[in-house]
Amino acid sequence: MQNKTGRLFLDHASTTWMDEEVRAEIDRVTMEIGGNPSSIHEEGRRARFLIEESRETVAGLLGLRPSEVVFTGSATESINSVLQGYYWLTTPLATFYSTLAEHHATTETIEFLGDYGARFHWLPVDKWGTPDIDSVTGPALVSLMAVNNELGTILPSGFLQELKKKQVKIHIDGVQGLGKIDMTPYLSADFLSFSGHKIRGPRGVGLMIIRQGNELKPLLHGGSQERNRRSGTEATALIAGFTLALKKALKDRAPVSDQIRSVNQHLRSLLQDRLPSIRVNSPETGSPWILNLTLFLPDGRLADGEAVIMGLDSAGISVSNGSACSSGSFEPSHVLFAIGQSTEEARSGLRISFGHDQSLSDVQRFVEALYTVLSRQF
Repeated sequence: MQNKTGRLFLDHASTTWMDEEVRAEIDRVTMEIGGNPSSIHEEGRRARFLIEESRETVAGLLGLRPSEVVFTGSATESINSVLQGYYWLTTPLATFYSTLAEHHATTETIEFLGDYGARFHWLPVDKWGTPDIDSVTGPALVSLMAVNNELGTILPSGFLQELKKKQVKIHIDGVQGLGKIDMTPYLSADFLSFSGHKIRGPRGVGLMIIRQGNELKPLLHGGSQERNRRSGTEATALIAGFTLALKKALKDRAPVSDQIRSVNQHLRSLLQDRLPSIRVNSPETGSPWILNLTLFLPDGRLADGEAVIMGLDSAGISVSNGSACSSGSFEPSHVLFAIGQSTEEARSGLRISFGHDQSLSDVQRFVEALYTVLSRQF
């Protein structure tokens, strides 16, 4: 995707441009429906009606009950709500299983709860970030990503059935899967977390799914919103925008993903031809929306990843070395550490992530620029 300045944006796993129809819907609701949805007057009732209508729409799109849908402020809040809510519900027996290849919202929250007595186990992963779940025993909560946000690796859906046999609760971080892969198999999890701004919706709104029969202690207190599961005045306009973005993302998922798969395969082919020393860290069977690389120079030395990212930035191309929550500091990717790469290899990592209208010419431009930038290092 090239923005209006002519720059090429290849960091859509961090965030993506809002859909224009979604933006218009947010503006409309902001102007027309200004009441507090907890108020009993007409303005409040109109806001409440829109939120509940949105809840029913989201539930219908995902094959859920409306009572299972909780609107939050972000996926990070949703993840914290699940993990901390489970801890406070089950302490002092709270036990967690996850991997060090997860988003920091998961790993750091689990470690935080460990300071308060929670037991946790980091599951080993293979070179693609796929976890080994053999050691999992219940009762516990297992928290895993449907799609790894740095590698694009898709969690085998059969793992959910295997985990259910172990009598554990399952939380799925679905942020990079929603609107990009078929999430149906993962919706059988006990809890799920989603983000608005990763599906061309607004920032400031997320989704937490609590499947029927499950409970959590609320993370936020001070109000009875969201059926006492998330206190705080709901962002009516953002919820409306999220709902429209979800509707459009699911409608377009199959054809757009096919297009992105072609772009991903073309990029792999171009890299093999022009820069064969580069190592691809993303499996062929992964999400086509993400491609992770370790940058080697033709003489076998590792490239300076930070210099490459800044060189590409100067050439008008935006990429990252991992999650946006840490990439601003140019820290080595914790995910690459988790799959067994050295500090030097992790510092040479690069993540390319695609948007809905990415083209073959975009990746051609990227590869030519990458070749030029790498040429300066040898």
